[in-house]
Amino acid sequence: MTDEHSDDQVPEPQGYLGVLPYDWRRPTRARLRACWWNPNDPRVFTPKTFGVGWDVNLYWLTHPGEAVRSRRSD
Repeated sequence: MTDEHSDDQVPEPQGYLGVLPYDWRRPTRARLRACWWNPNDPRVFTPKTFGVGWDVNLYWLTHPGEAVRSRRSD
C-alpha cells in the first residue's frame, strides 16, 4: 500500500470525533514528515498521524521568523 500524496501535503484524517480528527492507519515516514516537519503547510497544528487529535508541525516552532513573514505576505 502506498501513500497517494506528495511529501509536502498533509493527508486528510480518516474522520472526526466531533471536532477532533482521528486516523487509525499505520503511520508512514512520508505522513510523519508531512505532519511533523512541513514548511509548505502554514498550520502549526496538523491532524494526528496516528490516533485522535493534532500533531505539531515542528518546522514552525523552530523557524518562528519565517512563520511571521509568511503570514504577513498572505
